[in-house]
Amino acid sequence: GERRPPPAWVAHRHPSILIKYFDARGVMEVSRLALALGGVAFAETRWPLDVSKMEDGLAVAAPEYCAAVDSGELDANLGRGPVVVVGGETVLAQSKAIERFFARMLGLMGEDERSAAAVDAFTEHVRDLKEKYQRARGAGGAERERALADFYGQTLPDFLQQLEKTVAPGGHVVGGRLSLADVTLYQTFTDYFDDPAKAAAAMLGCPRLLAAFDAVESHPRVKQYMAGRKQTRL
Repeated sequence: GERRPPPAWVAHRHPSILIKYFDARGVMEVSRLALALGGVAFAETRWPLDVSKMEDGLAVAAPEYCAAVDSGELDANLGRGPVVVVGGETVLAQSKAIERFFARMLGLMGEDERSAAAVDAFTEHVRDLKEKYQRARGAGGAERERALADFYGQTLPDFLQQLEKTVAPGGHVVGGRLSLADVTLYQTFTDYFDDPAKAAAAMLGCPRLLAAFDAVESHPRVKQYMAGRKQTRL
């Protein structure tokens, strides 16, 4: 059959990017940081979310989001946020797929397929760590306090010691160059934990992880983005 021409944005290094998500850092912050690191401008539709009204349902807490669902804007992600419109025509879904799309676009997936697999593996290790944290955080009553103390005091330091062994020397997680792995590490330890000071303390015995974190934190474009980003509850 006749071959369809490629989307117009393929010819351009940096297509237009529109992120559609809640007015929150949430699952899109790694992507925002990657774009900032790459010096790529992006636009956003940020749906207000009133967390105090969540018990009344999303229709009350986030009416603009629900209107977007009803309009079909979010069909690519099964009626959920986020979605990203690239070049005005291509709609991307699933936050992790979006992260990897931007990482490939920006040269943040390593220098070859083997390096890309290492970047992928590291981000999956971090996902495992987040799941451990959420299990502790989700414990009920007095058990929650004990579970979080165990997480910060033992689970997290032990996990980071194991993760340290996967990091190459040279100041970055993979291949001596900035990648999605470094950005994921930085965002997790900047935004994800309710007690960032305890999380940071758990990394003190991991010089390679610290170097990778610092490589992102000290980057001029990241510093500029962080200084100007909107402060949100989530």
